[in-house]
Amino acid sequence: MAAQAKPYGKPVVTIPDSFYTERETMAIANVSRNSLIRWNKKGIFPSRIKIGVHSIRYKKSEVDEWLVNPQAWVERHAPIEAA
Repeated sequence: MAAQAKPYGKPVVTIPDSFYTERETMAIANVSRNSLIRWNKKGIFPSRIKIGVHSIRYKKSEVDEWLVNPQAWVERHAPIEAA
């Protein structure tokens, strides 16, 4: 049996997304914890990620995208409504 040739080139490396803590997110968005929770439930702010019993994080890429243009973020991430 002939050995298969392996492709050459750089391996694909995926870099994990970094996170903001809940306090950092509150400071960045300049709102309270209750506002973040309320906005999340309404779908107008990135989702919370629970990583432990008392640890909440937000993806930096999503929060940064929201900061640039909140309305565009909401339109892009709005759930599709059934007709």
